Amino acid sequence: MTQLSLFALTLLTVGCERQPGAASTGSRAEPPQAPEPAPAPGAVHGTVRLSGVAPELPALRLSPTVERECGRELPDRSLLVGRDGALEGVVVSVDAHAVPGPAEPVVVDQRRCAFWPPVSAARAGSTLVIRNSDPLLHNVRADTDARQLFNIGMPIEGMSTRKPLPANPSVVDLKCDVHTWMRAWVKTFDHPYFAVTGPDGRYEIRDAPAGPTKLRFWHPRLGELTEAVEVRSGAAVTRDLSWPAPAKVD
Repeated sequence: MTQLSLFALTLLTVGCERQPGAASTGSRAEPPQAPEPAPAPGAVHGTVRLSGVAPELPALRLSPTVERECGRELPDRSLLVGRDGALEGVVVSVDAHAVPGPAEPVVVDQRRCAFWPPVSAARAGSTLVIRNSDPLLHNVRADTDARQLFNIGMPIEGMSTRKPLPANPSVVDLKCDVHTWMRAWVKTFDHPYFAVTGPDGRYEIRDAPAGPTKLRFWHPRLGELTEAVEVRSGAAVTRDLSWPAPAKVD
């Protein structure tokens, strides 16, 4: 072999040993990191009580045209205080991002010249079912944010109608123009983490996102109070509220 051939063979051998961009022998690709599992949801429950003396609400005077079916007066059920100050009709919710999902209808009944229940909560965009259980002509006017949603007459006992609630979270105010003492409220949310206190003042919010958040207590006659809360992953936390009784309500 000539010296020129030997020199060419040497250059070829060196070039094959390492080429630009070639992976070195023995190196391995790192496996992709598995995403961190989302924390399990938690729950918040408790009792809302009115502390102090509840303001006296005068009885609602009814018109003579309904006396046979509903009597002469009704208690004002817009502020329901039970035993030991248990506050009924408080909407309790946690601050959360919007969550798409199924929306169950909410039902409001016109019974004995009053809306039942006085306070409801529902998913925004869900269906409001309105019933008339009285042998009377009622009409239902729904307003939100100073805007009328609908105004319908319901003249037949046993009839019902279905109306969509606004797609955005709001408070829907229901009134009857025929019987002006009748009133109810439906508060809506773009997530499912809410509840309404019962006659014992108790509430429970299940499957709430874990982490720090705000707990909101809303009542149509008392306004809103907030508390910081830490929702624990896979556990339940208790948050009771003592709501100071106002001297009067608007």
